[in-house]
Amino acid sequence: MIKKQLTGYLFGALTALVIFITDRPLLGQEIQFVVSKINLPGQINFVMDSQAVENRSADIFISYTPDQGKQAGSKVIARLQTPDGLRYSAQSELAHTLDQDIGTIDFGDLNKDGRDDLIATKNGRIEILYQKEDGKFPQKSSLQFACPYNLPYSRKKVFQYDFLKDLNHDQKPDIFIPTIKGYALVAQDPQGRFPQMITQNINLDYSSSLSVYGQYLAIEYNLPIPSQIDINKDGMKDLVFSDGNTFTFFPFQPEEGKYGPAVTIKIPVERKPFGSLHAKVDEINGDGLPDIIIMRVSGKKILTNEIFLFKGQTGLVYPQKEDQLIHSEGAAQIPFIQDLNGDGKKELVTSSVKIGLSFFVDYFLRNRIGIDVSIYCLGQEQLYDEKPAKVRRLYFKTEEEEGSPAVQQGDFNNDGLKDFVLATHPDRLSFYLANPREFLSDKPACEVNVPAYGRITVRDFNGDGRDDMAIIYPVEKRKGDVTLLISAGD
Repeated sequence: MIKKQLTGYLFGALTALVIFITDRPLLGQEIQFVVSKINLPGQINFVMDSQAVENRSADIFISYTPDQGKQAGSKVIARLQTPDGLRYSAQSELAHTLDQDIGTIDFGDLNKDGRDDLIATKNGRIEILYQKEDGKFPQKSSLQFACPYNLPYSRKKVFQYDFLKDLNHDQKPDIFIPTIKGYALVAQDPQGRFPQMITQNINLDYSSSLSVYGQYLAIEYNLPIPSQIDINKDGMKDLVFSDGNTFTFFPFQPEEGKYGPAVTIKIPVERKPFGSLHAKVDEINGDGLPDIIIMRVSGKKILTNEIFLFKGQTGLVYPQKEDQLIHSEGAAQIPFIQDLNGDGKKELVTSSVKIGLSFFVDYFLRNRIGIDVSIYCLGQEQLYDEKPAKVRRLYFKTEEEEGSPAVQQGDFNNDGLKDFVLATHPDRLSFYLANPREFLSDKPACEVNVPAYGRITVRDFNGDGRDDMAIIYPVEKRKGDVTLLISAGD
């Protein structure tokens, strides 16, 4: 039991903590939040808002599964509205009851009428439900078309996926859906209409596995996660899919409005027995070419990890030997790459837990876990310095009944840099602002006393340019609770 709890806290904290950027707040950068607390009669699945490219509202949608009444066990969408863009009513209204065979959903204003529409996958189809003037969604789809390779759905839960992306660079939201063969793209035509057919199927080779969850069997699809990056300096974002040491690039073809042909590259970093590879494609050093970072985790010696850097060359050419190798000791999380101070160069951030006497003293006697965060800066020859620019140990308070600490990133002061929010206590969130001058200051810029150990969704809910937050809680004592933190500006 102790081992299970320890593993949960350890890897829960590591999974959350991938970056820490902060300094004392500058003049005009102070932040404050308006807090709203919501409770719904059931298990919360997720919180989301409009994903429209152009128009949007300040409505917040909550997916939950009621545990009582006529709708017990069904898939329900509730809407929260706000009179001023800051305070949300504790009384939600029913927006829609989903069919049981709906798998994934998203929201966005597709027809530019100022109302959020519902996009859903259902039994080999994609359905669009245009929101009516009374704020409700029709029970029958407004538009549907075949997508025969949709991922299987769960009859007990609906999942959220960001379907809407402008993938053909026409400033209109397109639909991008994961399938058992890869991804399906449905693009709007010049008149802003969706054709009743798939625009392009992007087929990928990937693995699936059979897993056991309690009394149930489930198929897990290890679908590569897409990222958008300009790989050929034409000013347009292309698609990149990474799977271990294999990378598939799909350049955008503006004449056809589609992606391809595919270019597949295998990097010479092999997975060790019982280990894993975690990859990231990003433009690191400001030369406009995509670079590759791979972290190799050893299965037998999980406290030894290696980070490989391969610098991209023109024409998607990569060296056969890594440009740099960094060793990371301790139980580590996937490294994070980001421009922390706005200088155009991207720092490398690693986080790890070192297992030793001090770890067990902290865990058993002080009810906390210490995580070492290291920041590496680009130096000569556009390689990372051998020693981190700064290392700081952060502590998470461990509380069995409260769940795992919530950690996230967001631009909370509208300066274009990603800030950091950390649950430093079960009832406290601490905010650290990104700053061009220094990393890892000693004190947070702002602290808010709310139940903090849960899952945070960061979005700009009210469209004011500052990120807001919603926290939901997996523990039974807070089932149905949602905490909203809406940025109130300076």
